[in-house]
Amino acid sequence: MVVGASTGGTEALKTLLETLPADTPGIVIVQHMPELFTRAFANRLDGLCNITVKEAELNDTVIRGRALIAPGNHHLLSSAEELATTLKSRMGRWFAATAPRSMFSSARPHAMRGET
Repeated sequence: MVVGASTGGTEALKTLLETLPADTPGIVIVQHMPELFTRAFANRLDGLCNITVKEAELNDTVIRGRALIAPGNHHLLSSAEELATTLKSRMGRWFAATAPRSMFSSARPHAMRGET
């Protein structure tokens, strides 16, 4: 599952993630939020949800029962070969940091192959 949220999205994400069972397919999330707040946000959600929620780190794999939140000021991308995270800071095609569009584009090949 790939989710992008902007201002006001924190409550929507909380509502969504709290309802998911522990064996939910892996989730990657881009939430427009300053970089000093994304880790605290992920930690807060981790304490409220049945799934594990964490701030994404380089080469984290997308696994069942876990949501990865892009660090502030970084794009969260999946590699072409596997569902693993690549982090890029503010450079690239979509300049706005933590752009959902770049995440969706990198996840598309995996969705087309039916990967979860």
